[in-house]
Amino acid sequence: MIFVTLGTDKHPFDRAVEAVLSLPGDEDLVIQAGTSRVPSRLGERVTWHEFLSHDEAEQLMRRARLVICHAGVGSVISALSLGHLPIVMARSAQLNEAVDDHQIQIAQRMDSSGLVVNFDFETSLGEVVTQAGRRDQSALGEGFSELALALREAVETEADPQRWSRRDAAEPPDGETRVLICGPGSQRPGGMESFTRELLKSPPLGVSITEVDTYGDTLAEQLVRLGAACLKIATMRRSEIDVIHLNVAFRGSVVRKGLLAMVARSRGIPYVAHIHGGRFAQFHEELPKVARRAVDWFLRGAASVVVLGSRTQEYMLTGAGLPRERVTVIRNGVSPSSHGDSRVNLAESEKEGGASSPVRIAFVGREIAIKGLDDLLEALSRLRVESQWTLSVAGQGESDSLRRRLDDLGLGDRVTLLGWVNHDAVARMLEESDIYVLPSHIEGLPIALLEAMSAKCAVIATRVGEVPEVVEHGRDGYLVPPRDPGRLSEALGTLIEDGAHRRQMAGAAYRKFAQLFTHEVMAASLQELWAATSEPHRAT
Repeated sequence: MIFVTLGTDKHPFDRAVEAVLSLPGDEDLVIQAGTSRVPSRLGERVTWHEFLSHDEAEQLMRRARLVICHAGVGSVISALSLGHLPIVMARSAQLNEAVDDHQIQIAQRMDSSGLVVNFDFETSLGEVVTQAGRRDQSALGEGFSELALALREAVETEADPQRWSRRDAAEPPDGETRVLICGPGSQRPGGMESFTRELLKSPPLGVSITEVDTYGDTLAEQLVRLGAACLKIATMRRSEIDVIHLNVAFRGSVVRKGLLAMVARSRGIPYVAHIHGGRFAQFHEELPKVARRAVDWFLRGAASVVVLGSRTQEYMLTGAGLPRERVTVIRNGVSPSSHGDSRVNLAESEKEGGASSPVRIAFVGREIAIKGLDDLLEALSRLRVESQWTLSVAGQGESDSLRRRLDDLGLGDRVTLLGWVNHDAVARMLEESDIYVLPSHIEGLPIALLEAMSAKCAVIATRVGEVPEVVEHGRDGYLVPPRDPGRLSEALGTLIEDGAHRRQMAGAAYRKFAQLFTHEVMAASLQELWAATSEPHRAT
């Protein structure tokens, strides 16, 4: 049996029906045709359905020898997840089969990767079916088999409603906004992950939040998670979701969220694109013209593009050409440190350990080169030998090469390399530290910087990204140029040697945090945005 699914798009796909009915032979054809026109004569081998539930379609896919489908992400992923090598037929906007040509792009890209067989209506469908029979899963090698197995597991586990927090809970109160956050999972390390973790822990009033992890450590894992997310969005009832919130960095993150945006648009679900990190503008600027148009399509399709500060806002207006009303500045926020208030009260006294204790410096960073750790080590090596300090480094890195670098600089006995530690351990480290240093070359508005201010650390950071909107040089921290160990060393020396000044700066940093950068401030802004975004969707 050949199963054909043409989706539920409001646009008919009559030429696909014509191509399928022209297939030679007597093999049974089961067609889910959506709004396509019913032919006057179907023949005995044809079973015609206008619409099928997801479960019904999946059962037919399981029984089918071959799957032919339109190039919608949900249909393709469903076929792949069940081990099929699907033949895909892309809808054309020019022929009034869709609102845009994203299906053509999907079909071409997946065909070039060997994941589907693309039927472009230039030859007979019968020839393509024969070609697909020769190019089965085994011919594609173990990579395809592993992917198909992984995707099937994703459908059965990642996309299982039991694993989607709050999805099948009791009906939320009237007026509650249902938000699906897509991005790196909240249990992973990193800034976007912390953003999601804070919101899940303390959602804004009147908001129900669900998250889906779209990231993976390998390409296969990323495809698994992305496939599950596409399938979930494609099959969720409109009453279950009001807004999709896409956390975006750059490169692959944009591709993954762009695919999710396609599915959201096909379902009429509004999405918000939230730009994190500091590399999006450079990434967008350097894209080839065709790729840049695709990213612009993604941005312009968003109900709102959220940025972290005025620098990125200006680029979105001038570099990406977005209208001002579609770009929203919402700065990151974090929950107060458990010891923040008590530590502010230490502004006129030495912290626990006494005046002779070494000053404790903290560094938190995922990518050592970009985060400027080498600049920090060089700056510390230039301090007076008598200076009393220790450094704790939390983050990813090559411990052997770092250790050699420390030995070369004569810093080995003062620096502790913690490697990856969980969020609670980072919070404890910051609470026990006197100075937090962020010598990054590129940044957005770093969560770790806000957490350090919350923990009442004196802060030194580089003048990059949105950091100058957080730290005012000389008042609540020090700003130095990136890649300048000399200026960084001067700032470190000042704060290490002058305890009263260090505590005054730390207190000022905490007070600014408490006023502008708490989780409550951020959550209130997001709640307002999500509510406004969901209103037109709820009305349909």
